[in-house]
Amino acid sequence: MDENIDTNVEGEEKLEFKVALPLFLIVMIDAFSVTVILPLLPYYATAFGLDIYVLGILLATSPVLELLSGPMYRVVSKKLGRRPVLIAGQVGTVVGFLLLGAATTVWMLFLARVLDGIASGNITVGRRLIRDSLTPSTRTHGFGLVEAAYSLGFLAGPLVGFITLTLTNNDYRMIPYVAAAISLAAVILSLFLAQETLPTEKRRSSGLSTWERTKQRLAPLRNPMVLFVLALFFLVQFTYIGFIEYFGLFALERLGMNAFSTGVIWLLGALIAILIDGVIVGNLSRRFNERWLILVGLGMLCAGVIILATTPNVPVVWYSRAEILAELVLEESILGEMLVVSG
Repeated sequence: MDENIDTNVEGEEKLEFKVALPLFLIVMIDAFSVTVILPLLPYYATAFGLDIYVLGILLATSPVLELLSGPMYRVVSKKLGRRPVLIAGQVGTVVGFLLLGAATTVWMLFLARVLDGIASGNITVGRRLIRDSLTPSTRTHGFGLVEAAYSLGFLAGPLVGFITLTLTNNDYRMIPYVAAAISLAAVILSLFLAQETLPTEKRRSSGLSTWERTKQRLAPLRNPMVLFVLALFFLVQFTYIGFIEYFGLFALERLGMNAFSTGVIWLLGALIAILIDGVIVGNLSRRFNERWLILVGLGMLCAGVIILATTPNVPVVWYSRAEILAELVLEESILGEMLVVSG
């Protein structure tokens, strides 16, 4: 029997802790890196005087490169194994966060996002590692663990951002360093705990050409239902990611909310999301069919976006222009440069 699987007294397979922990960390860190950085990145970038169009390019840089680098990670992992490629990507994430925190010029911001995007492509290797580590009898437990890890990462990001802002007097520039420290911890744990799931004897080519492999991967798209679900998932993710990336700028420009206030909103949102995913959806799924739940969820998403778009341009009661401008000033950095936003 595979050493990754333990057997209990009833002969049922059980997912071992040494297999489960790396899987848990991969998903949690991925969710954490998104929710701790993206909501506050617009504040950081605004301090460099970026206009809305350049900011949009900056925010799109990482996800675009993550999409493009994914196939590269899959190819390399087939030759070198899952574990070393996964860890290399995690190290790249650490470097990207450190550069983001130390950035004093626009090109450093873009370089940090480029590194983070290329490094984030290793999530494809993480998914392969998860798939390789599970068997039919441990798949339910494993994917349940993955969902729990994502929920925890979704909560940990805003929570860590909130605590960091509290302890540093709303210095959002410290958040990339905190993210780097947590990512470094994930690297260390992966070095000691992650197991290779692709043995050397399995690291060989399938014998198919690139075109044949591409046709094989695209074959499921011939099914109209698969195509519909993928299109639906794309549109929902497009809306969701756009909301995450631009909410900080929206809150700053329309409501006069600083980084601390935005962090509180995200923390509350994460708590509500975990409550819905962990309790409400489970109970409703036992009473109603999935199609009904999907329609209700999409309706609520549309309503939320419409309400957000029609929010009046009225500052919050605690708005202070002087305090906002003070936060949007980059003081002297370790590189000896200084950037100041004009009032």
